[in-house]
Amino acid sequence: MRTAAQLNHLAVSPDGRLVGTGHKDGSLRVWEVATGKERCRFGRKPTGDAFGAVAFSPDGRLVTIGAGDDLVLVYDLGTGARRLAARTGRTAGGSARSTSRRTART
Repeated sequence: MRTAAQLNHLAVSPDGRLVGTGHKDGSLRVWEVATGKERCRFGRKPTGDAFGAVAFSPDGRLVTIGAGDDLVLVYDLGTGARRLAARTGRTAGGSARSTSRRTART
């Protein structure tokens, strides 16, 4: 696994075969542990901000990434499609935002 983009966060898939990495340039990358090769890359967050957390679903089919600006994105690793973009209503500092700002897109 070699990347020029500064790594911000990472997570290992439940089966240990993949590593998801969130980068300061706003990209999400998924790597194969056995080969070190990049399996897929998801574009920058709409705001271009750095990601703050990466997580895989328990079955390893989805990867989720979030940031301090309250945006969470969920991607399907089988298709590469974005399954969800949602506002959590919370910022990194933990303060709640108005629920009227919450949006979801599938």
